Amino acid sequence: MTYMDERGEEDTLRLSVTRTWGNRTLPTNSYAWKKLRKQALSKSNFSCKFCGIKSKKWMVCDHVDGDATNNSIDNLGIICPICDLIRHCGRAGTQDQIILHKSKLPQIEIVSKSQEFWKNNGRVPNPEEIDGDVIRVSKSAMTFGNKLMKTDYEDLSDEDQSLRGFFTEKAGVIFNRIIPKSSFSISPHEDKSDADEPDEDELQRMYEDVFG
Repeated sequence: MTYMDERGEEDTLRLSVTRTWGNRTLPTNSYAWKKLRKQALSKSNFSCKFCGIKSKKWMVCDHVDGDATNNSIDNLGIICPICDLIRHCGRAGTQDQIILHKSKLPQIEIVSKSQEFWKNNGRVPNPEEIDGDVIRVSKSAMTFGNKLMKTDYEDLSDEDQSLRGFFTEKAGVIFNRIIPKSSFSISPHEDKSDADEPDEDELQRMYEDVFG
């Protein structure tokens, strides 16, 4: 399935922000929204529209065109929490869950390689372990997110468009939600419990109510 953005162009995973905060018409704890979310999950076969990872928990229901008032089932796509860190790079930056580097790799390849590294090693990789040719930059994800609030991606400089999001150790809790360490065999690593983490409905409210 191909997802399209508000301009009718293919929806590609890249560093993004949501500009339409606070314009929801259906609260995430409402019966109507929960019903739509279940329909979207079923329609997507519980799979992330970007990386394809499949899970019945923690998936985020996303407004494809960025308009949180457009609750048509055709405008609802399912995203895993890992890809959602890239889609909301400013928020992820404030929580120190992603950092920016220059890279020629497509963003989705960085995500997929990071997921595979997690499965094999039980930890979030350093950027250099994903792309040996990355170039460190001083610009933070939060600063870049603020820029995206005012500038369309297509209008960014070539240098800014070369920036990619790489995950930090603090993103490990997100990786562990969607790819739990208990589901694969690895060498022993410290495993932080999710016992005090929000459940999936609360997580959806955090993502959707605050960040569109």
